[in-house]
Amino acid sequence: MTSRVLFIKNNCPYCAIYKKVIYQLNSQLKLNKQIKIIDCTNNDSYGICDNPIIKIFEGHFDSYPTLFIDGERKSGANSVLECLYFLKARLFGDFYFPQEPEYLPTIKKSTMFNLECKHRKGRLICS
Repeated sequence: MTSRVLFIKNNCPYCAIYKKVIYQLNSQLKLNKQIKIIDCTNNDSYGICDNPIIKIFEGHFDSYPTLFIDGERKSGANSVLECLYFLKARLFGDFYFPQEPEYLPTIKKSTMFNLECKHRKGRLICS
């Protein structure tokens, strides 16, 4: 359960949101930290299991999209921005190049703000 897997189904509008974000982020993540996308359409529609990982996780999810990251599970998706910022915050240290939190001048805060985190010398340090 410590792998990074996204289970999707064809013609699912919420799955399309995640796919859009995951393909973009995977190109920025280190190779061993990328998220694998698994299509469960054949398994659900015809009972054809074309990926053995589906059988391993089958009892742990019941809707699409479902994302597993290092033992955590996140189901559903509301918007591209929600998915993007959730994944950026969750995978902050796994990028090839260090990431800077995007600053939102309207509310005068960055996209990732946590009272325990400090921004020092261009890096985000959380205790």
